[in-house]
Amino acid sequence: MINDIINAIEQKEDRELDLFNAEFESILLKIDKLLTVAVVSIKDPLDFDFEVQRILNESGYYDLINRLIDSSYDKSYDDILLALKETGVIVTFSQEDLQQLQQLKQLDIDFFNTIGDETAGTLKRDLYKYHLSNMSKDEMIDNIKASLGNTKLARYSKTYAETSLSNYHQAVFDLKIQGLEDDLVYIYSGADPDKVIRDFCKCVMKSNKYYSRIDGNALKNDSRRKYNCRHRVVGITEKRAIELGYEKGSFTC
Repeated sequence: MINDIINAIEQKEDRELDLFNAEFESILLKIDKLLTVAVVSIKDPLDFDFEVQRILNESGYYDLINRLIDSSYDKSYDDILLALKETGVIVTFSQEDLQQLQQLKQLDIDFFNTIGDETAGTLKRDLYKYHLSNMSKDEMIDNIKASLGNTKLARYSKTYAETSLSNYHQAVFDLKIQGLEDDLVYIYSGADPDKVIRDFCKCVMKSNKYYSRIDGNALKNDSRRKYNCRHRVVGITEKRAIELGYEKGSFTC
């Protein structure tokens, strides 16, 4: 059944994210050490953003992001095709489809690059302020490390990685029903409601309904599942939804 396939996709996502998170923690330690050296040796604090970008490259942060997007995104591709076949929708990917997916990957790379730019700018501004206040080098080092800990890069890279991976897989499902949206119904598929999942997702899963396009879009874009949600809103033929045991309903959770 489609839920079993979605669960298999989630398990692969979990493995990829475990690897990402472990390496990210190691990279943060490298960044921390490299920042210490950079603060001690920097001559002009206004050049510190360039130094931070060098550190992000040297530590492997950008390599990690590129591997997430170039490799981890595609680990579940075959499972997604199986899930799509279960929906009753004819599955073929054109060259244009593949180009759109590549463009989506580039947008995610740009997003993480922007986080790197923001981090570099924040640390430069903070170091300049510390320099003007005549802090000692040791005080500057401690404060810059604290500043790093407050950046989106340090605080949210794991969350962004999980969300972007899930969103990419949702986009693959969405891509294959372009032009068919009004001819399909929509189900919420993923982790079993008996597992540890957010209350909102548990409510939707337990209702076991299929929805109209309007309700499907409302469900997909509901703010209660904005970050880290692994469930999918899947377009499916009404006949197939009924065969799988879903009942017609409205989105009320």
